[in-house]
Amino acid sequence: MDGLAKAASACGITAARLHSPGTHDANNFAAVGVKTGMLLVRNQNGSHNPHEAMETDDLMAAIAVMVRFIAEEAGG
Repeated sequence: MDGLAKAASACGITAARLHSPGTHDANNFAAVGVKTGMLLVRNQNGSHNPHEAMETDDLMAAIAVMVRFIAEEAGG
């Protein structure tokens, strides 16, 4: 989570730390020692909703954070 927050900050995004009940498989990975965090992309009508409405700019911001995070983890 720290690495994702650092990557978000480097991308000019303030990262809110949430303890989401929607952890999906993340809890299972974390339980066996895999470092785990989730990036949540805001969605106008919530997720798992037939009327989901995500803005492309929000998706692209999440992708930029993930790319930055992966680059940092890979040592570059």
